[in-house]
Amino acid sequence: MKRHLVLAALATACVAIGCGSTAEKNDYVKSVNEAQAALTKSLSTVNPGGEPEQIAADLDAGGKVIDSTVADLKEITPPDDAEHAHGRLIKGLTQIADTFREGADAARDKDPQKMVKVLGGIQTSAGVKELEAAQQELMASGYKFEES
Repeated sequence: MKRHLVLAALATACVAIGCGSTAEKNDYVKSVNEAQAALTKSLSTVNPGGEPEQIAADLDAGGKVIDSTVADLKEITPPDDAEHAHGRLIKGLTQIADTFREGADAARDKDPQKMVKVLGGIQTSAGVKELEAAQQELMASGYKFEES
């Protein structure tokens, strides 16, 4: 699987730009941007292609980066109109990190069929669906998202 497919699975959570006029929304967007910028930068190094040991290491590293982003997001207090969606962002990213770990385990087990199945399903996974739902909620509350 190519790096861009893995990163595409996270596109809905890569860049948030606020279009509200309140300072609270702007502060929230800035906090989310900072957490997600670190995620995007770190995940750009994940390249699940090649030897199983390297694939496992890349996916483990990607899972840890996502875990770190989740920890950063948990430290953010969202505005009231973003609270539910914020929880969905955290849930979706946690599910994607778990998928990365499952893919890493398959690579370590040298089970390419399972690895392809696990990683090939990221774009339609529950985690990505959760991120998409969060994005829709935030957009309905006046937040604007653009894919990176």
